Amino acid sequence: MALRINGQLFTDDDIYDEMEKLKAAAQSGPNPPNCCEQDDEYMGYARDTIIARALLRKEADRMDVTVPPDKVDESLEQLKEQHGGEEWFYMTFNTSKESEGEFKEQLADDLRVQAAMDQLVGDIHEPTDDEVEAYYHEHLDDFMAPQQVRARHILKDLDHGADREQAFNDLHEARKRALAGEDFATLSDELSDKSGEGGDLGYFGRGELVEEFEAVIFSMEPGEISPVFLTQFGYHVAKLEDRKAREPYPLDDIRDDIRKYMVDEQRNERSRAVVEELKSKATIEEIDEDGDDADAVAAGDVEETTT
Repeated sequence: MALRINGQLFTDDDIYDEMEKLKAAAQSGPNPPNCCEQDDEYMGYARDTIIARALLRKEADRMDVTVPPDKVDESLEQLKEQHGGEEWFYMTFNTSKESEGEFKEQLADDLRVQAAMDQLVGDIHEPTDDEVEAYYHEHLDDFMAPQQVRARHILKDLDHGADREQAFNDLHEARKRALAGEDFATLSDELSDKSGEGGDLGYFGRGELVEEFEAVIFSMEPGEISPVFLTQFGYHVAKLEDRKAREPYPLDDIRDDIRKYMVDEQRNERSRAVVEELKSKATIEEIDEDGDDADAVAAGDVEETTT
């Protein structure tokens, strides 16, 4: 359904384009969307974003908010840097050098909207050290370091036409020697195709190494030596040296991160309140693309998607 916000029409194409922009921006984040599976969710985000932007743009006009051109140029360069340079920036935002002027116009509009929001939100309380510490202890489960293990391995690489049977047999023999009491680190330096530092991989958590390797290692107990197993890198024999249980990150290591999170949380809550207040005074209509069967609704009755 298209939208008409205080008389201004936003078509299905406008909403779809906004959804694609949001998905493109999310691709560089920690939880990128999975192709089309989250389209309904991102379509909801797009509709909410369009409504909020339209209402804030009107407020920016009322407040006579302006953004200097050099601020727009600075923000554009920051975006390019954040996205790995011009080439990746153009790919991410589906734009080009030739279309950069249009992008800057949209960026200037976004900066005006953000400046209006900042004024409407007002000053944000900076949490004290005591408040940060209290938040840390109240939300301790959110600040737990993942379980980690430390392992060594002996690897036989299968690249360049290596004899698979010979590689397997070599590692089977190495495993027998380790089980008989020979030092695993010494065996790794002697036999591994990736020799050095006794095959020590250090501490790592789930998701840091290939899935097949982790499946074996995380099933073992400290001191245990694995059977010979295969990954994309070749045949391995591994020894689990140590396992660290989940534990909280030290407060001093993440104090600044918690403070920033608390500030952002305050800003987001106030931003939502600002938008809800503007929506309560607006007329928002969900309409068919051709404009027929318009269904005007009070702003507060528009279905929301939690972001």
